[in-house]
Amino acid sequence: NIYSHKKDLYKNILKRQRIYLNNKLKLDLYSQLFFDYGNGFTESNSIKLPVIQNTIVQEFTFDISDKPALTSLRFDPLNESCVIEIERLSLIKTDGTEINLCGQLISNAIITYGKSYFFDTIDPNFHFSSVDFINSQRLIAHIRYEHIGRDALKISNKHIKTELDSVYKGKICKMTTKLLQKIKQILKGN
Repeated sequence: NIYSHKKDLYKNILKRQRIYLNNKLKLDLYSQLFFDYGNGFTESNSIKLPVIQNTIVQEFTFDISDKPALTSLRFDPLNESCVIEIERLSLIKTDGTEINLCGQLISNAIITYGKSYFFDTIDPNFHFSSVDFINSQRLIAHIRYEHIGRDALKISNKHIKTELDSVYKGKICKMTTKLLQKIKQILKGN
């Protein structure tokens, strides 16, 4: 009976230690929008919104109505390496006009496929080119976080390897074709 009690006690201690470690190891994930008034981007001129670690599309609305003198914005979709899919990224003006920013993105992604972006850095970010920020009310982002952290790095490396393999195979194919053409020319006596 005493042995059974100690066994349960140790199980509870182990369970509490696992919970504690899991909470300590969980990442504090967030997306962040930086504002530039002409002096560059700073932490003090930004808004952070929490990110949930799942693959469901998450919506973020950054209120920028009280920032009339913006010269530039930078959007960091996550504070960790990630593979994301952008469903929507829009700037809403005071008159209700919506500007689609997806076609004007400049990012530090290592790979881009359509709406998917692969980031191997813990500081992934987007800058916007040729955007008028006057009379902007809010920035809205709909993002699916496909992979985060180490998982994102593994997937990114796998895609890079696949791309390099296809480029390498393409070059060999072109070289082989050129070599065969030269052999044909030699055989024809040209």
